[in-house]
Amino acid sequence: MKIKRNNYLTIITIIVFFINIFASYHYKQISYIFTKKVPISPYVISNRIDNYCRQTLAFSKGQIAFLDDAKYLTNLKNPYNPGERIKYPYLFDTGYYKGNYYSNYSIIPIIFVLLPIYLISGYFFNIAILTIINLALICYFVGKIYHKIIEQYIPKLPLFFYILGYLTIIFGANMFILIRGLKYDLQTSCGILFIVLTLYMITLLNNNKYIKLKLILTGIFTSFIVLSKPSYIIYYILIFYFMYLFLKKLKIKKYILFYIFPIILFALFQMWYNYVRYDSIFEFGAKYQLTGFNILDYYHFSFNRFIRGIKFYLFQIPRIDIHQFPYIFINTNYDNHLYTEFLYEGIVCGLLYHPCILLFILTIITNNNIRKKVFNNVAIILGITFLLICAINTSFAGVIEYYILDFKFVAMLFSVIYLLKKLDLQNYNKKSSIIITTVFILNILLILPISYAHPI
Repeated sequence: MKIKRNNYLTIITIIVFFINIFASYHYKQISYIFTKKVPISPYVISNRIDNYCRQTLAFSKGQIAFLDDAKYLTNLKNPYNPGERIKYPYLFDTGYYKGNYYSNYSIIPIIFVLLPIYLISGYFFNIAILTIINLALICYFVGKIYHKIIEQYIPKLPLFFYILGYLTIIFGANMFILIRGLKYDLQTSCGILFIVLTLYMITLLNNNKYIKLKLILTGIFTSFIVLSKPSYIIYYILIFYFMYLFLKKLKIKKYILFYIFPIILFALFQMWYNYVRYDSIFEFGAKYQLTGFNILDYYHFSFNRFIRGIKFYLFQIPRIDIHQFPYIFINTNYDNHLYTEFLYEGIVCGLLYHPCILLFILTIITNNNIRKKVFNNVAIILGITFLLICAINTSFAGVIEYYILDFKFVAMLFSVIYLLKKLDLQNYNKKSSIIITTVFILNILLILPISYAHPI
């Protein structure tokens, strides 16, 4: 029996899921599946504090603030200054406001997974496993999107390039670095998942069948993007563009309210949730985060930091160590002497280190023979999105790989499809086929070791 092309992608997704489970277990990220241990004490100054379990417990008691006592911070002149609170126990990377701790991380996995499990069983579910489940769902639905686009725009694509393109998308953007399974990774994986689900729902708007239901679900998934991670609102530019194209094509603009209503509804919920925590409907809590520096001093836009962020996000190359497996590691050595303003910096692998994205950019600049307007418009939107990411990250967060993964993944998806379309237009000639094959395989080989190196 002949296997359908899209079934190959499903098989790959299942294999990747078990690889991630094994890798996470190997790196001791999975020490339990369920636990009854209440993560209230002792206070630990660590990025491994499970805010999700704490928030689940708070919700189960009918409150939003953590049950943990923040008495050590209430008498400090400036509790956001790490120099003042260093002598006292506190919850690291947790929101603090008016004597209470709050979580600034996504409440989506809590409402739909963690809280129901806890209320039914009394057990907390391991968020590292939930992150790996998210990654599997991302791979599955990206496969669905990829298949639909290929079938529509590149129907004659050979099976070899079909599979290689998918492997490059899922392995070439460093997404599996999230298997470390910390609280940061769960919200990132949730945000990427809902970006992917939204794009997938948009691809289903190819006919008027169940159009109202599909628009409502698309609106819900669009809303969940921001509920997962507020900074991901920048992807609304790309999403609204695709929505406009499909609504215009099907001549169903009169149904637009079915898409907008869920977005408005969940936006109001987010505003309420912000207000009850921080007394402002527009405050998500970033400036009240108890982190390794006084974030209030750097919570503003700076052109110097913006340029610096672009430099690292584009040009930072990994570190090569031939004496240590897997030989390629994300670089943490920065040359900061030219800059006078503080900017949080962590591990970063620049976009131009990804051969697929680099070739896509060079092709767009030098030899763009794809005349379909949608490809060119999406390329422009991705450029704008990247600049907005740099502005947001350098103003409110910092420069680190986990803050750019979402863009890498979206950019990789479009880059692969664009390059395959270009190859199709060149009738799969030998030279172009060798170049694309080499670039895709090289992208996987360069990024895969980084993804599965020991989680930091």
